[in-house]
Amino acid sequence: MTDGIVPFLRQLQQAFGPPLALVHDMSKGILRAIEEVFPGIPDYICHFHFLRDLGKDLLGADYDRLRKRLQTHGTVGALRAGLRDWQRLIDADPHLRQTLHQLPAGGLPTQPQPHAPLLAAYLLAHWVLAGRQQGQGYGFPFDRPLLATARRAQQVFAQLEALLPALRRSGGGRQNRPLHHLRLDLQPLVTDRPLRRTLDRLQSYGQIFDQLRQALRIAPITAPQGLNHEAEPVEMETLERHVQAFAAEVRARPEYAATPALRNMIQQIDRYGPKLFAAPLLVSTPRGSRAIQPQRTNNLLERFFRDLKRDGRRKTGAHSLGRTLCSMLADTPLVKNLQNPEHLKILLGTHPNLEALFAEIDPATVREQLQKARQNPDKLPRALKRYIADLPGPAPIKTYVENLQSNRISSP
Repeated sequence: MTDGIVPFLRQLQQAFGPPLALVHDMSKGILRAIEEVFPGIPDYICHFHFLRDLGKDLLGADYDRLRKRLQTHGTVGALRAGLRDWQRLIDADPHLRQTLHQLPAGGLPTQPQPHAPLLAAYLLAHWVLAGRQQGQGYGFPFDRPLLATARRAQQVFAQLEALLPALRRSGGGRQNRPLHHLRLDLQPLVTDRPLRRTLDRLQSYGQIFDQLRQALRIAPITAPQGLNHEAEPVEMETLERHVQAFAAEVRARPEYAATPALRNMIQQIDRYGPKLFAAPLLVSTPRGSRAIQPQRTNNLLERFFRDLKRDGRRKTGAHSLGRTLCSMLADTPLVKNLQNPEHLKILLGTHPNLEALFAEIDPATVREQLQKARQNPDKLPRALKRYIADLPGPAPIKTYVENLQSNRISSP
């Protein structure tokens, strides 16, 4: 990697001269290339990339283990399969469908509902899956949606364990079947004892990592800008003092000596401290010397790169930039051929224009594809999706079912 970066940096140096300072991530290739091309130039580590790398080292192994266990147990697939079945039942019942669409405005109904368990299971499954959209748009390790999903599964399972015995005593097994199925779908994940320890460790380490985020005043948990957040303007001395206080607290933890992940994090802070909290640059200007503090993150410049990727994804559907560029190279000539009269003549055949050609598409085929898209259980109306996202937990739905038991919602 260094061999590819060095020529590029030399070209920049030849075109623009030596820089006043450098801000970059912790890539070993970049570090070696900078030492070779720009020796002696003030060198800074991007705070965001530094924090992200520490978070991956601290949480990455456990998060990968969680991802594999979710795949092994097939929890997400099972929930989606259940939602598809329940969606068909809801679509076939006008009253139940109306009740569902009225939830965002009126909340859970208080009148007797013969299919209350179905509605409850449907909402609970969606609430668990909504954990996969939790986060502020920073990506892992700042956002940990799989942990949120697993924790939600634990909460729902606990509520079902408390609810189902009473429903069994009241009878009505057929109506209660969705709740039983939901419990069975969640049981393998929730009863996985090694995974419980993994989740507890992720929870604990995640809290430590979030404390470091607060100390560095970057990637705040409550900021809506995600990767576009510019970091708080704080003096380097203040940041360094807060980070050193954080490091002292971690060293004082009883498990520190026996936890390689925590020791490695503190070692990284000590190692890169000079590049994280360097003093401002003194530069000469026509008005005299002036102190300039370089940006503490190169995330600002990366916005342009992300905009390019986003534009490519929107046009091609490719996820990575490499695939986007390859797709653009392959597809662009085909689009340009529409400007070639001979090619367009072959494409149109006897049709006068493209509009006439597209008009021959069978409307029934279009309606069929739209109907399939609507059957996707992940595609909820916006208001209902917001209602589920705003649920504080599964307890209100459990209470809803319990309150309606007196109305014999579970009786055949």
